[in-house]
Amino acid sequence: MFEDELYIVGRWDDLIIVRGLNHHPQDIEATARRSHSLLKPGFEAAFAVDDSREDGGQRLVLVQEVARNGETDFTPVLEAIREAVLVEHGLALHTIVLVRSGTIPRTSSGKVQRRACRAVFLAGELKVLAEYDRAPSRGAPAETTGATVSMEQLAQCFPDSSVLATVCQHALTLGGAAMSGVSPETPLTALGLDSLQRVELAARLEKSFACRLPETEFTPTQTLGELASAVRKHLNGHSRLSAPACRIPREHYDFVRFPEYNELKRYERILKAVAGENPYFRVDEGGTSSAGIARIGEHDLVNFAVYDYIGLARDAEVVAAAKAAIDRYGTSAGASRLVSGEKRVHRDLEQALAAFLGTAAAIVFVSGHATNVTIIGHLLGPEDLIVHDALAHNSIIQGAQLSGATRRVFAHNDWLALDAFLSEVRHRYRRVLIAIEGVYSMDGDYPELPRFVELKKKHRALMLVDEAHSLGTMGSTGRGIGEHFGTDRADVDLWMGTLSKSLASCGGFIAGSSDLVEYLAYTAPGFVYSVGVSPPNAAAALAALTVLQAQPHRVSRLHELSVHFLSLAREEGLNTGASAGTPVIPVIIGNSVKTLRLARALFDRGINVQPILPPVVPEHSARLRFFITTNHTEAQIRNTVGAIAHELARL
Repeated sequence: MFEDELYIVGRWDDLIIVRGLNHHPQDIEATARRSHSLLKPGFEAAFAVDDSREDGGQRLVLVQEVARNGETDFTPVLEAIREAVLVEHGLALHTIVLVRSGTIPRTSSGKVQRRACRAVFLAGELKVLAEYDRAPSRGAPAETTGATVSMEQLAQCFPDSSVLATVCQHALTLGGAAMSGVSPETPLTALGLDSLQRVELAARLEKSFACRLPETEFTPTQTLGELASAVRKHLNGHSRLSAPACRIPREHYDFVRFPEYNELKRYERILKAVAGENPYFRVDEGGTSSAGIARIGEHDLVNFAVYDYIGLARDAEVVAAAKAAIDRYGTSAGASRLVSGEKRVHRDLEQALAAFLGTAAAIVFVSGHATNVTIIGHLLGPEDLIVHDALAHNSIIQGAQLSGATRRVFAHNDWLALDAFLSEVRHRYRRVLIAIEGVYSMDGDYPELPRFVELKKKHRALMLVDEAHSLGTMGSTGRGIGEHFGTDRADVDLWMGTLSKSLASCGGFIAGSSDLVEYLAYTAPGFVYSVGVSPPNAAAALAALTVLQAQPHRVSRLHELSVHFLSLAREEGLNTGASAGTPVIPVIIGNSVKTLRLARALFDRGINVQPILPPVVPEHSARLRFFITTNHTEAQIRNTVGAIAHELARL
């Protein structure tokens, strides 16, 4: 760990993982090589090393061969490398070492040996031409930190601006840079401030000036002077808050003036400019003859945008059960279940879910998203740690934030990274929750559950498995990822699931021990202070569960169709990412504009699929997400994949 960033090396070609994001050393090396003409002929090696100056810390190091060409001052080369890596990858290199050509160890075939280079670096055996070393920004003694600058020194440099002096003090301290040559025109990137440190800089400035710096004012600044001006401008506006109400800026109380709302409207304008119309919130009028067809406006489209995985949303038994529940109970539970909202159908559904999953008990909530938020937020607190997959659903993240616990991310499905992290920090916390998903809703892959169960036991942690997209889709009878791997149900504390996908209804549930369920029923805010799930929704889910158990062939049929789509897509050369034969299949385009245009082109050809864009997915991974259901036919799938390939080639 270094400055709250987790570096892991030694796997997958020395992959470096920073804050849950994968960084391949060859990408960092290529960026460095392109940054200056003297570097093009040489080789380079990027790696992480332990830092003796930080307890448990690591430093990101780049060793770079450089052509001398009579040069003696390599400062411009070091600056070019540092700025290029920071801008392109958001990474601040802690050490850059320039060496003569031919210095870096290589194999007989010419491949760089990073581990050997790392060993030579650690042994101090490199013949250094020039070096940049960024001192740690916290916990370092003054004599080792070039950025330990007093306010008196800065006040002498900037006598007309105490704000600029304070901004410089915090920026220099965080960046580990020296004061020499600093001016209002100095770029923040020149100080080595990466994105995380810029957030920390904003926090320090807010504390120093006792105010909140809006992201819309802070983020666009590029230089020390611009940042100081933004702070000064905000302070001037902030001081007016004590003035009469008529002088308070409208953006502080008028919603349509909120910067966040204006950003949403700007995004909508971009969508319309690119796709011709907003592709979201299209209205399905219903009334089609097939559950796999959506009627949008006057058009009937093959629908890949809904997760009615095993085709029960319009099943006759399920529909009849919902109607019968309305006749018996009405349309609403009428109250919190704790205070007379409890209906027989609620008990029946919970008992059926527990029996189906092989747990002692289950409890049903009105929303799948709210289930994770309220459960995680309720069971964990400020003394605890929550670790979740980098691709975790928003509901897990919101629950973690609500809890006040420390939240950390591990690289997608990387149980080894999680093990290394927990081995280092588990002892610092009371409770630790490991949160993973059965099937990841944007990528269609799944974790090695037995490995995570081993870690749960090893580190004495709690575990939540979100089965929203794996219930009904994995395991021979649809009992989810637990059935798929033959996992003992008692080995997972919280089996979470939703009623809105395979169970053709609306709501969420937790299955686990009877003690857990009893505690949640009396104390979980999202259960106690919420109306119970509506009787028709409960009855629909119960009927869907009954049909699933009676007709397990629906699960095998879904698997056949999913594999069929995936195989055809890969034959066409489409990028389906890590999709692993589940009914969630992305077609990754990368470019957001091209993704929007492809979605529109498919819509015009009678195919309904949603574009998924950043920040919902990582940058440069915009995609179309296809949900495969048993409502689809082989012919529809074949025609759809052909249409994707044809329209993509035209873009």
